[in-house]
This record gives sequence, C-alpha cells and structure tokens, in this order.
Amino acid sequence: MPAPTSAAADSADERVGPARPSPSAAGPNGRRPLAAYAAGLLLLVLIAFYAVTAGRLALYRHWNLESQALDMGYADQITWNNLHGNFFRFTVFRGAVGHEQGGPLAFGEGADPDSLLAFHVELLFLPLAALYLIHAGPETLIVLLTAVLALGALPAYWIAHRRLDHRGAALAFAAMYLLSPAIQAANLADFHIVSMTGALLLFAWHFLLRGHTWAFVLMAGLCTLAKEEVGLIVGLMGVYAALVLRKRLLGITVAVLAFTWVALSFGVIIPYFSGGRASLFITRYAEAIALLRAYPGELLAGNLGWPVPGWTVTYLQHLLASSGGVALLGPLQLAVSAPALAINGLSSSTWQHGGGAHYSAEAIPALIVAAIFGTGWLAAQAQRWLRLPRADVVLTLALIALSMAVIESRQEGILPPAERFAWPNGEVRADRLAPLRERIPADAVVSAQSNVFPHLSGREKIYVFPTIDDAEYVLLDVAGTSDPLQIDELYTEANALLHNPQFALLAGDDGLLLFERRPESGAASGAAPDVVPPPAFYSFTRAAEHEPYTPVAVSFEGLFEIVGYRLEALPEVRYSIRRVIPTLYIRPRADISRNYRLTLLVVGYDNFLREVDSGNPTQLWHPTSQWSVGELIRLRYPPLTYHPGARLGIRVQTGTGAAEGRWRVTQATVPLLDQDRVAVLGDLP
Repeated sequence: MPAPTSAAADSADERVGPARPSPSAAGPNGRRPLAAYAAGLLLLVLIAFYAVTAGRLALYRHWNLESQALDMGYADQITWNNLHGNFFRFTVFRGAVGHEQGGPLAFGEGADPDSLLAFHVELLFLPLAALYLIHAGPETLIVLLTAVLALGALPAYWIAHRRLDHRGAALAFAAMYLLSPAIQAANLADFHIVSMTGALLLFAWHFLLRGHTWAFVLMAGLCTLAKEEVGLIVGLMGVYAALVLRKRLLGITVAVLAFTWVALSFGVIIPYFSGGRASLFITRYAEAIALLRAYPGELLAGNLGWPVPGWTVTYLQHLLASSGGVALLGPLQLAVSAPALAINGLSSSTWQHGGGAHYSAEAIPALIVAAIFGTGWLAAQAQRWLRLPRADVVLTLALIALSMAVIESRQEGILPPAERFAWPNGEVRADRLAPLRERIPADAVVSAQSNVFPHLSGREKIYVFPTIDDAEYVLLDVAGTSDPLQIDELYTEANALLHNPQFALLAGDDGLLLFERRPESGAASGAAPDVVPPPAFYSFTRAAEHEPYTPVAVSFEGLFEIVGYRLEALPEVRYSIRRVIPTLYIRPRADISRNYRLTLLVVGYDNFLREVDSGNPTQLWHPTSQWSVGELIRLRYPPLTYHPGARLGIRVQTGTGAAEGRWRVTQATVPLLDQDRVAVLGDLP
C-alpha cells in the first residue's frame, strides 16, 4: 500500500486523536517500559542542563552590567508600572534613545512615546506583573524566560514521539530545539516577552495535534497577546487546523480572531499612540521593498537573481540548517512560520536577518514541527522503497538531522557545544554598583547610563543618560557601555556634570559616578570648582592580581610593553558578523610625558587593516601621561565588530589622524604588519 501524502497523513493521524495508542507506550503488563523512564530522565537532564547554563549566563550578564535600557530596562519598568496601575508606561524614549536607520523615530503628531502601545502591542505584560508581587526586578524576568524556553523541549519531544513513535528520535528533536541558535539568542538578549513564544507556540502545536481544543485556544491566545505580529502565525495555525486537520470550526474561528487582532494592532492601537504611524520600524524594509519593485524590470532586462536582499537567503539557510534541513520536507507546517521568516529575513536590521536577539524565536516552533513531519515523511518513503525496519530508519534520519543542527549550533550558537561558549568568571560589577544604588530613594526620578538603567528601572520615571530633564539623581558607568553616546562623548558629558554647580558628586567606584541634584537655593552660581572622582573610581583602569589573559610580549620602542590580552565573545547570535570585547594589559617601561592613543585594528585574512578607533575609557580618565613605570594598566575597549576569520591588531600613535606619528614595534612574539607598526595579537573568536 503506498504511503499517504503529508497532508493526508496529517489528517488521518489526527482523526484518530488522543485515543490512538502508541505501540511503545506500555509493556504487555500495562506498565511503561524501562526505556520510557530512561527517555524521560534524559529529557529532564537536557532541560535542566539548558536551564542552568542559559540561566547562569543570562544572570551573570545582567549582574555584570551588560543588560541595557533597551530592552531589559524598559521591560522591567513596564512590568513595575503595570503592577502599580500605570499601565504600559515607560520613560525610555526620551532624548537620543531610539533611532532607526540613522535617524530618530518618526512619531506622528500627538504621539505618546511614553506608552509601550506606540511601539508594540504586548498585552501579556499585564498578567506578567503579578510575578513582581513575589520579587520585583529583572532577575524575575530572566528566570521566567529561561524556564519557559527550557520547557519548550517537552512539546518538541511529545510531538516527535507521537508522530515518529520512537523515543530516541523524539529526544533528538527536543535537543534540536534546545540547540537552536535563535532560541539561545532570545534567552540571552535581555528580556522580550515575545521570546517566550519560542516555547508557547510549540505547546500550542502539541495541543492542536493532540486534539486538546481548549488548551490550544488558551495557548494560542497567550501567544497572540505576546506581540502584535504573532497573531499572523497563530492565524496560519488556524488555517492549518481547518484545511489539513479538517477541524474547520476551530481553525476558522482561531484564524479570524487572530488576523482581526493583528489588523486592530497595526491599524488602530499602534497608530492611536504613535501619532498615526502603523509601525515605527517600517524603514527597515525600504531596501527589500525597492528590490521587489525593481525585480520584474530586472528579469525583463535579462538580469537573473534573487528578488530579495542577499541577507534574506543567508537568514533562511541558517534557520533551515538549525532544523537539520528536513523542515523543507514538511512544507505545510513550515508555511506557518512564513510571517516570521519574512518579517526578519527582509529587514535590514542585522539583529533580525542575523538571527539574533529575540526576533527569530517565534519562527522556531513551526520549523521544529516541520522537521518532525518531514522526517516522518522521509522515513515512510525509505521504508517503502528500501524495506528497512521503520524504527531504524526513523532513528537514523533523526540523528542525521540532529548532527546537522549540532554543526549549526557549534558555529552560530552561544551555549555548548558552541565554539564561542565560555563560562563567566570574575567579580560581577553589580556588587560595586549596589552601595551607590542604595543611596537613591525608591521614588526618586533618575537619569542612568544605559547599562545601569535596568538596575534602577523599577520606578515610575527614569531616563537614559544624557537625558536628564527633572532627574534628581544621575548614575553613570563610564567604564561600561556608552550608548547612546560614543566613548569620547560620554567622557565630555561626565566631565560637564563634574563641573556643573547644579549637581553634587556623591560617590564614585570602579568607573561608576553618582550625582545628586542640588536644591535650587543651594546651587552655586557661576563656574563650579574642579571636582575629582575618588581614587576607588579609577580601579577599572588597573588590572587586578591573577586576572586571566593570553600572554604576549610586544614592545613599542621601549615605552610600552603589551604583556597580554583577553577577548570576551559576546553571548549573541549574528550570522554574518561577530562582536567581541577586547581588553589589553600594558606595562609602561619608561616615564611618559605625553598622551598616546593605542588603536585597535581588525586584520583580515588578506592582511588588510581596518582601523577600529572608538577609544576606550582608560585612556580618557587615566591617560598615558599619568601612567607609572611598571604598573599594569587595563584597557577595556567597547565591543568590536568583525567578520569571522579576522585577527586583532594594535598600533600606538600620537593622535587620531592618519598623518599622526606611529610608533614602531621593536620587540615582539607575534606577527607584525605595516612596516612593523602594527602587532597582530591573535585570532578573533
């Protein structure tokens, strides 16, 4: 008897529904076989390993002041405000924050930029606020997101086990889900409520395929409320239920409700708060729209090519690779992810088409389900033509798909077995921040550096520095992320505060500066006296004892000796580029009377040098003219962007211009370039 088509098999399988017993579900005595317990235990181990690993990295990232105002800060402030009756209010988008394609967000007349609904319709934040009754803060959001994403392996296993009737194959697809770079990226990119749909949509698939109607409706509703565009995916699940599973009433009802909600979100709710704009992010699609419009003319002119940007093809290739490639064999299920694939793949944002942050999480569930169904279809064909045992074929195909997913995860992922994975080590900077944060009243209005913003965002009003407005306190981290300013600009703004008579410096430690606004009557008139941060503030410029680094020996004409470097790969996913935080360890060997600039370079595989001179806080706050002979100086640079296969170079010069004097390397244990003026320290991860 010929194997049924994919659509027919779907329908036939689901008509039987939950009453269909699995041949391997129980032994002859009615008890579950030992293999069932072993598979369940191994599944729990996979889930626990993911949760502990991802959770530790995410919490460490936050405690090390690496989460940002966008988006951990805004998520925390909205959740806190929802709990206190200020629904969907935040104060992030004031001043220089929030740019698209190099320009400010294009609000319309009468817009309300302090409402989340001007940007996204994420009503799921309302019930989420109840968790803040237990513990208010970003840690709650991080633990919640990690737990939800980890549990997504359960429906992946259930769907695969029911469809393929093989526990080993089901474990392979559960592991494939956890290995997905898109899921890992969503887990470690601050907090976005839509990231949870990476697991919730899988639960919805499970309930739909098992015939649990009300559980499916509930889960589909939660996903629709997570973000405005998720309703497109839920609507297509309804279409799938109506056309493929023959559940017409359920499918049509879900599709109509979901698509209607999407139309209301983009056509009514967002325009009402954004000043008439259906979306503030439409500029990301200008290039893709132009290519699509020009494509017919290009074809008529004989120019063959893709009607979409090249990054779209790369994006789709990587996402399909994370499913072992077999998702293509489940086209009906794969089609459900089409809205997410198009929204991300056509966007010019490297975060979206690079597979990073939270953007691709909602696309993964349909890819996993498609991979499961595709494997089942391929196994049926192999069994039909090769006459091999079904169980052996299913397991072999699942392991081949998992192997391909492992390769993709190793190259592009964040968690083990990713090449860039590293356990965090060392002191978290939140310990240094805590004493300063405790000096700020809970109800005070604050202006904060982007990376300390999430540690203070549980309040009604807080701004991202340099916006100050009516802030009573200003908290800066000159050694951390300078966004939305450049390093040099942040230095200028911080010095302006040190000399501003309206503000008093309360404390400083490890690059952190806390200011308090003086009362009007107490503010001095005219120029303020010079204010110098306390000695503890400069600790970020000096290396601690036993600080780990890769040793090298590079001497620039006997003035400086680079004794080592450290490269911290950022826990993020981007398919075409990488980012890393470089730190140099330098020991002055002679008295230095002037200020030099140590400039980083990205060295290509062809030895092409690309200067990456964004400065670093150490050379601004503790310049070379103040270095003492023999002390070990730490230069921590802002994140450096590069393409895979590049190396890190260093050059010493007397200024930033191309014609400035550049010092020669007189001794080195590493390769040299540019007539011995550039030392190549090592490969970028």
